[in-house]
Amino acid sequence: MKIWRAVSSVSFLRLFVLGFLILLSYGLANTAMFIGMRALAEPIKSEARLAVALLGALVTIGLYRLVVRGLEQRRASELDLKLGDALIGLGTGCALISGVYVAFMALGNTSYEGYEGASGVLKWIGLAVISGVCEEILFRGVLFRLCEDMGGTLFALVVSAAFFGGVHLGNPHATLFSAGAIAVEAGILLAAVYAMTRNLWMAIGLHIGWNFTEGGVFGAADSGIKGDGLFRFPLHGPDWITGGAFGPENSVITVIICTAAGLIFLAVAVRRGNWKSLQWRWRGPAPAP
Repeated sequence: MKIWRAVSSVSFLRLFVLGFLILLSYGLANTAMFIGMRALAEPIKSEARLAVALLGALVTIGLYRLVVRGLEQRRASELDLKLGDALIGLGTGCALISGVYVAFMALGNTSYEGYEGASGVLKWIGLAVISGVCEEILFRGVLFRLCEDMGGTLFALVVSAAFFGGVHLGNPHATLFSAGAIAVEAGILLAAVYAMTRNLWMAIGLHIGWNFTEGGVFGAADSGIKGDGLFRFPLHGPDWITGGAFGPENSVITVIICTAAGLIFLAVAVRRGNWKSLQWRWRGPAPAP
């Protein structure tokens, strides 16, 4: 009990414990999806993958609530379900990647070549849900929130964006540029949405909407993971415009569009009084005995 109270009272230790447990939950769900599913027959593989993704997301949400209750002696109100915010986020994610493709078409880097089929839909719903829920809880609910408690909003924004970009270095076809692009375009955008709402569901919805539309509708690679979309929109042209094998997240077009959206959300967060000034506080409130 004394060790638990000591961890609870130090912000950095709370960050480590919470982050480790959420990362473990996310890792186990991904392992089940990508390795365990290989043993299943093809006709039920997509359904099983989706079921594992939904279960992994629910377990991660429950784990976060449980650990926050134990470590911080409070209800995890940032995960209170706000369906309206989630739907707005979902639509925003779809609109942003669609805007990127409108730019690609205007520049002559893609065109519509027909209906591809719905075979990849369940797979991409599963991938979008597990990444959207678990990564937003990990990077915004844990890393951004606790870094903000320690050093203010700007500190949290820089740290969470840098880590978010950095972890994508392990993805197929990743480069330093792609990691930096994700840090700027997505790290800022998603943190700004959380700062604006002080709730994770709009960021979760945006993340899900972006990933599904990118890989499951347009058929583009999503952070290096090969897409399997409803429609054929093949990309051609220089990698700095199309993103190359890594996908549109590696494109300067995406960096411009999503960073602009992130700065707008940040401005709204500031107007709402949700910007916390620079501060250094390494110890949080200890739980009640």
